[in-house]
Order: sequence, then structure tokens, then C-alpha cells
Amino acid sequence: MSAPELGPTLPGDLARSVRAEVAVAQGRDRDALSILQDQRWVVPMDRTWGSPLRSRPHERFMRASILERLGRSEEALGWYASLGIRPYDLPYLAPSQLRQAEIYDSLGDGEKAALHYKRFIELWKDCDSELRPVVEQAERALERLTREPTTD
Repeated sequence: MSAPELGPTLPGDLARSVRAEVAVAQGRDRDALSILQDQRWVVPMDRTWGSPLRSRPHERFMRASILERLGRSEEALGWYASLGIRPYDLPYLAPSQLRQAEIYDSLGDGEKAALHYKRFIELWKDCDSELRPVVEQAERALERLTREPTTD
């Protein structure tokens, strides 16, 4: 069986991903974003379903996180929303739901925030015990958003 074609830009794009990771580790978010924006991602859409190298869920999550740290939360929402569509997105699905919930919450959109908190809580309802505090925090946020307003 022959090896699958990687695509003309994949090796260079993967190298850029590593450089972006290094930039993030060094606290250089603007440089990391610039590096990620230089990726060409020339891959036929039908090939993104069969490989984490082609669908690049880590790079999409990293880009969203960087955008958020740079104060570009609304732009980050689109990148977080792109996760969960393909099979290799699964490890990023719950964290992206939580980040979307927190962003919408900070923007004052309680309805969308509640929706994403609910999705996150459902996905992590049986999480490892060390992750349980994150779920509990999301549950408190959801309760705050869905609580009936009191009239005094």
C-alpha cells in the first residue's frame, strides 16, 4: 500500500506550528499568531477528515487561544466553533465549548453562554476527579445565568 499524499504545504505548515508553539511558550503571542497566519493549509477538504495532520485541530485551538489573549475574543469564537466537526477535533470539543461559554459570558450574552456551558457540562459529566472543579465552576456559572431574577 502506498503512503498517502501529505499535500504540498503540510511539511512547512507543521514546521510553522512548532515555531508558533515555541513563540507561545516564550510569551510572544503576536509572533505566534503571525506564524500561524503564514500557514497555507493547502489540503483538499475531503482529506481533512482522515488525519489530525490535515485537519489541524491543535493549531485551530492554539489560534483561538492566542486571539483571545490578544483581546480578539469575537474572532476567537469562530476558531473555537470550528472544533468538534471532524473526528480528530474530539479532544478539543469540551475545552472549546467552555471557552466559548466564558467569552459569551464576558460579552454579556447569557443565552449563548448558557448553551455552551450546558454542552461543556454534558461532555465532561464523567470527567476525571482532578478535572471536576472545572465542571463545578461551569455549573455555578450556568446556575448564575439561568437563575430567576429576584424582585425586591
